[in-house]
Amino acid sequence: MTLSLKPLYKAFTLIELLITLSIVAIVLGLAIPSLTNRVQKESAGSTTQKMFHILHFARMEAIKRNQNVIVCGTSDFKSCSHNWSHGMMAYVDFNKDGSFNEQDLVLRVNKPNSNLTQIDSGKVNTIKYAGNGRCLTRCTINIKTKEKLRNTIVLYDSGRARIEYYG
Repeated sequence: MTLSLKPLYKAFTLIELLITLSIVAIVLGLAIPSLTNRVQKESAGSTTQKMFHILHFARMEAIKRNQNVIVCGTSDFKSCSHNWSHGMMAYVDFNKDGSFNEQDLVLRVNKPNSNLTQIDSGKVNTIKYAGNGRCLTRCTINIKTKEKLRNTIVLYDSGRARIEYYG
């Protein structure tokens, strides 16, 4: 009968553990910048789609109701502001004064996606659609992430909009 003196415990050595942690750190260091860029791109894409859909909705409502419909940026969903990044709302401008008040009917609100995107509409505070669907506010809206231009929505006088993707 032979007795063996094999150790009872099996484990990793300190060298093996340090090499494994080093490889994991290198892989994460290469993957995180790409992942950050992807998250920013998807956030800008989602914000662009929300903006495009509320513009399309406002145009269709203007035609359906034969009334002026306005889309504006808002932070409290009770008044219009120049900051489109905090949210947007579409409303029927019953008294045709061009500003939101208690007589007007809110049709739709879009809450902001995240703090990753900024919406720049230049000097445009409101986008107005006439009852025939024409846009009375021709403009270009830029969607950015960290000062990098991602997408642009171009509005034409006809009321149609198109999206340009920059990546």
